[in-house]
Amino acid sequence: MFVFSAVLLAANSAQAGVRYYMLIFGAQTRPKIPRFTHTFCTIVQVTDPPPGCADFRIEAHTISWLPQTLKIHPYRLRAEPGRNLTLEETLSWSAQHHMHVSEWGPYAIEEDFYWRVYREYTRFENGEFLYRAIDPPRRGDIAADCIHAVTDIDQRDSRLTYLVLGSGDAVTRKFVRILRQRGRLMVPPEDMSWLNTVLGLDRYPICHRPLP
Repeated sequence: MFVFSAVLLAANSAQAGVRYYMLIFGAQTRPKIPRFTHTFCTIVQVTDPPPGCADFRIEAHTISWLPQTLKIHPYRLRAEPGRNLTLEETLSWSAQHHMHVSEWGPYAIEEDFYWRVYREYTRFENGEFLYRAIDPPRRGDIAADCIHAVTDIDQRDSRLTYLVLGSGDAVTRKFVRILRQRGRLMVPPEDMSWLNTVLGLDRYPICHRPLP
């Protein structure tokens, strides 16, 4: 949870209340090396201050599923313990391996979708899954890779829709396109650059991608 001064959020002109956002990221080296590709996402709840107060409340949760060792072995058949990284940890890990990070969003999302993603986040935080770089095609298996840790949020399509072979930006862009077509991701009416600042994204050379 983060609490920031309203001075930082002056660009936000939305009406008072609670709003929900989602940011989706793809990372990869250039040229692309399979063990240095990653897909992750962050959901954010923004609560406006009550009358007479000056502070917004920001809660951010990230699904960023990697092996506990942080060393990816793309062709290892055996599942291993996993670790869900924070947004800051993920960006730092990506930078250490010279990975280029792409961002889609921030997009506005509805409350019910926010809580759906949050439930998946808690499952990874609680250690319900193992990590496997190429996981089983059946959703609900005990093992998950970074891509399906995020795309399993899509309850309509199977894991086969998001093939690991399209890792990095390619599969991430496809996921964004599908959610956008279904009306899950909405373009906010206001400038959202303040949210990137609050989340510390402006400290990294992130490429902001347009709607696919």
